[in-house]
Amino acid sequence: MRRAEIFMFVLGVGVVCANVGVALEPKGIVYEAEAISSPADAWVLNESSEDRWRLWTDEPDIERKRSGKAVLASPNVAADRERPEDGAPPLHSVVTDLEPGVYHVYVSNPGGRPLAYSLDGGTWVRHAGSEWSAGAQDIADGRFEFWVDDRYAYPAGNPGPGYYDYVRFVRVPDAARNVERDACWAGLDAWLAKDGRGFSVQAASIEDRVGFEDEGQHLKGEKPGDRFTYVFDRDGTFYMAVVMNDDEDGTEELTASLSGKEIGVIVGDGLGRALFRFKEPLRVKAGDALTFTCGTFVGYYRVEQLVFASEAVMPPPPAFKDVEYWSPTAGAVDVCWTTTSVVATAASSMARPDSIRSPGRTSMPAAIIVFSSEGWIRPLRTRPGLSPSTTALPLSRSCCTSSRRHPRHRPRKSR
Repeated sequence: MRRAEIFMFVLGVGVVCANVGVALEPKGIVYEAEAISSPADAWVLNESSEDRWRLWTDEPDIERKRSGKAVLASPNVAADRERPEDGAPPLHSVVTDLEPGVYHVYVSNPGGRPLAYSLDGGTWVRHAGSEWSAGAQDIADGRFEFWVDDRYAYPAGNPGPGYYDYVRFVRVPDAARNVERDACWAGLDAWLAKDGRGFSVQAASIEDRVGFEDEGQHLKGEKPGDRFTYVFDRDGTFYMAVVMNDDEDGTEELTASLSGKEIGVIVGDGLGRALFRFKEPLRVKAGDALTFTCGTFVGYYRVEQLVFASEAVMPPPPAFKDVEYWSPTAGAVDVCWTTTSVVATAASSMARPDSIRSPGRTSMPAAIIVFSSEGWIRPLRTRPGLSPSTTALPLSRSCCTSSRRHPRHRPRKSR
């Protein structure tokens, strides 16, 4: 079994050099997929198969692309599989020799085609396009296990395999176990105000700070030791959450301390605006000081809001509204909608006899859409005769599959 503990290095000018070598030297404690996975007959060496993974060691330029100069490649999946045992066998990956502690766990980027991941062998997560983060894991006995499967179809027009290369473990402070990451949602302030659930504090309004700067909507910190302190003006027991932007240039570690006692560490290992909620409530008195301190160097720490509530700050189920659709041409449909929070799955399209009507046609394919990350996308086009398919789409809280910028523009529908 190959187990490598590798760290990023810094050149004289202070630039972290990680981009070119990331495939060769992922940060942290690294295990190769083929060394920790079973069953052994789940793959064949350098051969494509419809029901086996391919242990690919002769891929062109593999020494630059893959950790350990090998990768497990899935079969091509044209349509979602109903059961994990369909297609190639699920891979059961087990690590048994970690030092006890809290780790952030990352599984290698599957590429642009999705793979399925599970921490229990029964509940699966669809993911593509970046490393899959299993979050902060409290590994008390040195053992960690997960499953990888080829359950999901490749995106339309992009056939090929998904890739499983390695898993890596990055040790984080033990206090990180008290913090979980969730999506922000529209209406957070209204949720707080309802029935007097709690209150929020804009970080930029906090004046007691060292190194942090007022950036308008955020407080911006940069280097280890930068800190800011909020002083409570009331007694109470509160569940806390912090809204901040997760910088893409590194992993933030923002330590929270109440009256000098560490209560949790926010570890930012994703990308974009997120809500970090503390699991245990705070019991405070007026005058108690809550201090946040930067622990690692990244591009910037940008803290937007502190949230204090009488109950756990949990995003509600997303609500969809303002759905609009129209057919600019026969055989195509554009759809717009808004929702209250960012959710992650995919877009599915299939032909249905009672679907959207179009001039000169009895019916056309209908689109069933939910979405993942922020940003506008190109129009989704569905054409007659397509078999059911699922495609990952980068969509946002206020989204449109057309070049029209917002559903409230109320485009004219074809009838």
